[in-house]
Amino acid sequence: MNSLTRRDQLWHLSQKSKVSVLIIGAGINGIATFRDLALQHVDVLLVDKGDFCSGTSSSSSHMIHGGLRYLENGEFRLVREAVQERNRLLQLAPHYVKPLPTMIPIFNWCSGIWETAAKFLGRSAPFSSSTVPQLVQSGVKGHQRGGAIVKLGLMLYELWNLPPIMTKIRMPNHRFQLRTSSLKQFPELSPDIVATAIYYDAVVLFPERLAIELVVETERMSQSANAINYLSVVGMSDSSRTVLLQDEVSGKQFQIQPELVINATGPWIDLTNKKLNQPTDFIGGTKGSHLVLDHPQLRESIGEHMVFFENDDGRIVLLLPYFDNVIVGTTDIRVDQPEVCCTQEEITYLLEMIGRVFPHIKVEHSQIVYTFSGVRPLPNDRGMESTGQISRDHQNKIVKQPGCSFPVFNLVGGKWTTFRTLAEQVTDQSLEFLGRRRCIDTRNLMIGGGKDYPFKDWKRWVDTVAGKYQVDPEIVRKLFNRYGTGAKTIIKHIWEPLLSKPSPHDKGKLNDFDFVDQTKSLSNASSYYVGEVRFIAEQEKVVFVEDFIRRRSNLALLGQDTPQLKAELTEIMADLLPC
Repeated sequence: MNSLTRRDQLWHLSQKSKVSVLIIGAGINGIATFRDLALQHVDVLLVDKGDFCSGTSSSSSHMIHGGLRYLENGEFRLVREAVQERNRLLQLAPHYVKPLPTMIPIFNWCSGIWETAAKFLGRSAPFSSSTVPQLVQSGVKGHQRGGAIVKLGLMLYELWNLPPIMTKIRMPNHRFQLRTSSLKQFPELSPDIVATAIYYDAVVLFPERLAIELVVETERMSQSANAINYLSVVGMSDSSRTVLLQDEVSGKQFQIQPELVINATGPWIDLTNKKLNQPTDFIGGTKGSHLVLDHPQLRESIGEHMVFFENDDGRIVLLLPYFDNVIVGTTDIRVDQPEVCCTQEEITYLLEMIGRVFPHIKVEHSQIVYTFSGVRPLPNDRGMESTGQISRDHQNKIVKQPGCSFPVFNLVGGKWTTFRTLAEQVTDQSLEFLGRRRCIDTRNLMIGGGKDYPFKDWKRWVDTVAGKYQVDPEIVRKLFNRYGTGAKTIIKHIWEPLLSKPSPHDKGKLNDFDFVDQTKSLSNASSYYVGEVRFIAEQEKVVFVEDFIRRRSNLALLGQDTPQLKAELTEIMADLLPC
């Protein structure tokens, strides 16, 4: 079991000069590959210049889906793989991945047939989605998919809904509702609709937590696996075999000689390869931005359904229920740099598109509690006029420059839903290169708090844990909803000491925090507990307070990222942070 602190890991790195595989980039694809390789007993080092899952992987629409619209591009293999991986994740990570009923508003029955056929045959779309301002100002109308096209698409989509072997999950089939029934269920919906279609995909409630659980449990299972955040690649040494790494906290540099490098830096792939003296031009990314709204009326209007529809300009957009808030997305704009933010033009575009489906609901800028934006690491296909036609499939592009002692595997494309299959593919290729064989399969390996998940009777699980540690069942339920069965470890950490309080003469041997009420709620985020925060800071590689607010919790996404919260968390975690 690897239970080293970050400081210990850096010390061991300074004493170590070689590793079989160096993975650069700790987004979901890099993390999944790290996990799969470690399970095959490969010594592997995962590094990232930022925190785990802090780049593109933290900027998703929170959907786990097969990609209904990819059918228009003829990407049947990708859709089949994604649908089955969606069903698999519902079983392997049930604490974070949940079924998501999705509603498509339909405004006519027959439009879009010829345009969809042309797109399927590889013809260009009638316009480019290159910039938001041009589309907003031009008022250009994209082809709207009518009920006939939506029906055909959903029928094809569900061909692959049959569960693969060993996966018991199967989503319900779609259904259509005519205008009267639709408006009865969604009263604020535009009266211009002729029908709605209801089908099922899935939502990942805490994508960053799913990622960090993969990291932590991988290190616990393998002595030869090490993951270090805020450790960047700065270049090569004079030797063609040595990669230079730098700790972004202390500035200290390290040298490592890998047999194989896996570049999983997403939109930074080409920039990373330049540092490795292996220049490439693989990425032609597009930017996707989202808003999070605190809007009770809109939240009530969509209920527990995601609203998924085509805006007037032809873009696919969505309204996703997220606890008491609504996530609104997304844009699809070509960009040439990996660092992006949500612009005012995008905000205007996203707010205006809500009126397309809910014309009587007004949204103010003041109701935006959070924005996030990322770059999709799509393949360089700048000749494609429409960004929507660029493939979302994943591929491994292998580079080996003369004079360099190691090849670089470049993970281009991919999506949250298919992280496991991408990792499986790259691991198999890595094992072949290293001359090793696979010994463990990940297809049915539970993830984090999904282990021993009580699918049928979670209430009994809650009552059992509450009774054992003498905790209010409501607290257990809250933590179970947040961490799945992993909640038991946190509850044990916080409440078990209370069952046998230390005697006064032991006080001098203990940390001050052993005598602080760790069951106390935070003053600025009452759903979290002091002991819970300290446990996560200690066990989940938190380096900065921001890591907890944005990626170990969903406090930022819920609009609770305040100076007061930062100050409180800093005081609670101060003795546990490495900086």
